[in-house]
Amino acid sequence: MLRRAMASSRLGDTGTRSAVERTLAVLDVLTEHGRPMRSLAIARACAIPRSTIYRLLAVMESRGYLAYDPATRGWSVGPRLAGLGAASPTLAQTLRILEAFDSATPRLSVADLAVRADLDAARVGRTVETLLGEGLLSMDDAGRVSLGLRIVSLAARAEPVQHLLTTARPYLELLRDRTGETANLLVRDGSTALYLDQAESPRALRVSGWTGRRIPLAGTAAGAALTGDSGVHVVSEAVEPGVIAVACAIRPTGSVPAAISVTAPTARLQGSLLTQAAAAVREVAGAIERALAPEGGHDHKPQPTGPGSAVRPWSPAHRSPPGPTQHDAADHHQAPCNLQRHDPLAKQRHREEHAQKRLQVAEDRRA
Repeated sequence: MLRRAMASSRLGDTGTRSAVERTLAVLDVLTEHGRPMRSLAIARACAIPRSTIYRLLAVMESRGYLAYDPATRGWSVGPRLAGLGAASPTLAQTLRILEAFDSATPRLSVADLAVRADLDAARVGRTVETLLGEGLLSMDDAGRVSLGLRIVSLAARAEPVQHLLTTARPYLELLRDRTGETANLLVRDGSTALYLDQAESPRALRVSGWTGRRIPLAGTAAGAALTGDSGVHVVSEAVEPGVIAVACAIRPTGSVPAAISVTAPTARLQGSLLTQAAAAVREVAGAIERALAPEGGHDHKPQPTGPGSAVRPWSPAHRSPPGPTQHDAADHHQAPCNLQRHDPLAKQRHREEHAQKRLQVAEDRRA
């Protein structure tokens, strides 16, 4: 009798261990998978008999550890498990996942997200589920996730940045058309510079897709402009091999330290073209400053380029008059380079010079 009772006890212990192992296997599979799974797929992944999986899933759902979606007929981690401290995503983890996306890879699998964010795959899967529920991420039919529309809504609430974006955009397009190269708008974010907007060059070989990218402040043209004096800064091979950048700060911009730059293949932007680009960057930065001034500025909005427009787009035959020397281009306060007669910036400068001449004549007469 005693031997039979001991055997029965051992069988009970074995059954309990088997049920626990199966429960943990189901949870592991669902958190690593990152999206709802059907019953048979879970059974295959966990090596659980079909006769057992349905009962196990139902019990786990009743306890709140799993959730069932009738629309997809899939199972996912339930609210009770998501509410446990170890399963709840921290703010730091959430930010690392959101920042893993960029313009080159707007959609990522959960596994790729884990690699990019340098986080455990199971933890990333749980965080993704939470972010999907909050609308901060969206998922396509292939299970790849991307930034959700709620991110756009939150970004639009950053009023100073939005004002900067709206004001600077037409000037970026003007700078692109004046130089034939990609024009950029950057803001300082801690120890990095963030590419906020970009007007891409029409040329086949160009710098593109950098919106949303971060670069270090140290050793870069944009970083020098955001942290140094108000001159024009030229740095090559800093961010990527074969790329040169010409940057100048925009002041004042309220509470948002900002700069504009031109980025191009190093071999193409040399000599007089580099001098002209530096002068154009400096002048457009000044125009944006005046447009952002508290009194509203007095610059006319840059006119669109294209057929029939006042500002001609860049072309190989279109060259600006010679600007200052490359050495002098570092001086932000020197006279700006000449622009075309119909350039809106040139019109503004002409009015200012004319007013100064009239004032000088009046003073001479009084003398």
